[in-house]
Amino acid sequence: MDSYFYGAFGSAAQRPRQAALVTIDVQNTFCHTARFPLGWLVPDQIDVNHSVRVIGQMLRRARQSDVPVIHVRSPASSADEYDFYRIKPAPSDIDIRKYSRSAFDEGGVSNAFHAVLQAKSIDRLVLGGFWLEQCVQASAESALRHGFRVAVVRDACSPLDYARRRLALDEMAEKGAEIIRARDLPDYIRN
Repeated sequence: MDSYFYGAFGSAAQRPRQAALVTIDVQNTFCHTARFPLGWLVPDQIDVNHSVRVIGQMLRRARQSDVPVIHVRSPASSADEYDFYRIKPAPSDIDIRKYSRSAFDEGGVSNAFHAVLQAKSIDRLVLGGFWLEQCVQASAESALRHGFRVAVVRDACSPLDYARRRLALDEMAEKGAEIIRARDLPDYIRN
């Protein structure tokens, strides 16, 4: 894996390995049941709110440890729909718009996410967000194909279809993603 990432950007000795915390689609249009067009799709507002609380805790830990934070969000028809849902970005956070399920926008409009990861010498991604079996899974699998190490924080992700939760986690693990809990985040970032 390292040879893919470092091959074009210098040796591992020149570029220290670094993890980044990546939130996916933590925005009103996907997380709020009452006011937004996709809100009616939210299967369990309590689960969504729990995942967002866990993401908030992870954001605090990451910022305290100087771990880069990247927010990846889908375009929406209004600023209110695009706004973050119950989390506050810090000035140092990076905000990237995606145009497909995957944060990597493979075959899509932009490859800004991959460019940011390369510029910051990031080789490990910690993912949380919505929906587990859709955008989180697509992003995790794209990252693995690009040679990144990936951890999916199971308690920081809610599925759209609860029947697919276990299957999505198993599929990502089979492809090489580590499935962790938020409490494991400090160990994952250190290693």
